[in-house]
Amino acid sequence: MDFSVVHLQRIFEIIRVTSVHRLNRYLKSDIVRAEAPEYEDDSERRLPYQSTILLWGPAARISLHVQFDLQTAQLLAEQASANTPLRGDQTNIEALAKDFISEFSNLHAGHLRSLFSRHQLNFGLSLPLVKVVASKLPPQTTTEGVYSVRWNLVCGANILRCSADVDTRQSYDLSSTAASFEQALVSERADVQSESGDIEFF
Repeated sequence: MDFSVVHLQRIFEIIRVTSVHRLNRYLKSDIVRAEAPEYEDDSERRLPYQSTILLWGPAARISLHVQFDLQTAQLLAEQASANTPLRGDQTNIEALAKDFISEFSNLHAGHLRSLFSRHQLNFGLSLPLVKVVASKLPPQTTTEGVYSVRWNLVCGANILRCSADVDTRQSYDLSSTAASFEQALVSERADVQSESGDIEFF
């Protein structure tokens, strides 16, 4: 297998591992797991809202996306608050539910940035943006130099549909950072195992 493909798989694994780790810590649980999406094409099954956050640096440009519905976001937000119901009118409850996913995106990306920086990989970080997902998306296109991965975060009956895009078009030399990403993955695995034992990934 081409080295760059192996290297990208390491980056994808770091992103998936940290998403599980961060959501478990946010929910104060250890039941979140990552699963392969049941649909090959995102257009076959979309959720109405999406949170997006961006990391960028010399090693790569990484976009993280979380698709969700309000009911799932509300249930997870309440679980994170010791099962305390969200209060207020429906508009306020929906805003709090969206804020929960936005904060999770921020925690996930912020943890990745901190993890990478400990291994000499410097990234900037945007603010998370929550938007309505279009009911009809244009045909999916493939862009040379942009690589994507999709996975589901499953917490009981609740599912968040996650994806990440790694953009290497700006003449980034992935091979020069391979050791640093590998060390970051080993470090994160060790942290996860010390807290909650082994986590299985597809």
